[in-house]
Amino acid sequence: MNGLLTGKRMVITGAARGLGFHFAKACAEQGADVVMCDILQGELAESAHRLREQGYRIESQTIDLADASSIEEAFLAIGERGKIDGLVNNAAMATGVGGKNMIDYDPDLWDRVMSVNVKGTWLVTRAAVPLLREGGRDRQRRLRYRAVGRPPADGLCRQQRSGDRHDALDGRETGRKAYSDQRDRPRSDPG
Repeated sequence: MNGLLTGKRMVITGAARGLGFHFAKACAEQGADVVMCDILQGELAESAHRLREQGYRIESQTIDLADASSIEEAFLAIGERGKIDGLVNNAAMATGVGGKNMIDYDPDLWDRVMSVNVKGTWLVTRAAVPLLREGGRDRQRRLRYRAVGRPPADGLCRQQRSGDRHDALDGRETGRKAYSDQRDRPRSDPG
């Protein structure tokens, strides 16, 4: 641990398992106080307990990204315990989704996936912004990952020295600039 996040409070959604759990652990290893959020109450409690046993400062908060009131209540509770310095908006619905052809999706499943993965992600970001402002953080950075051996599908999502960020609070000026920086950068530049 080299303490890059010492004194910071990070919120991680989808933190009960998988990538979210590893993001939570990585932030904790760097000294952050971590708020682990997930809909899977039992797995969330177990995962948070596991990290606490390793000496990390962990809070847990149940949240349902398909329910706007659950998100509001979760961030109200998180805010009552203090400011936040960062958000890893990782939660997404994947169970029962993979391996299907688009025409094989049930419309109800499609609606649920869009509600959680798109609308829920937006609602979490919207709920987090006031707490990020309180923590003095006005910028949102996007995380990305890609399949091994495949180039990034979208130049906007490429990690750049400083071009892969935009001001989440006023994206008109800075957002337009960041996006134009991305489009103007040659795709061969690894950034």
